[in-house]
Amino acid sequence: MSDKKKATTSIDLNKDKVDEEKSQEFDFFQKHLTIWVAFCIIVGTLIRKFSFK
Repeated sequence: MSDKKKATTSIDLNKDKVDEEKSQEFDFFQKHLTIWVAFCIIVGTLIRKFSFK
């Protein structure tokens, strides 16, 4: 196998691994999206309530 072919294969394998990790991270946030939205609404409400007296 040529060096160029080995490098391309290595890059492809690394790309697949990175894509899988990003997918797992996105799945975590997507799975808990309702909680994140509720958290942001509550925090935003509290910041507004206590910062604009």
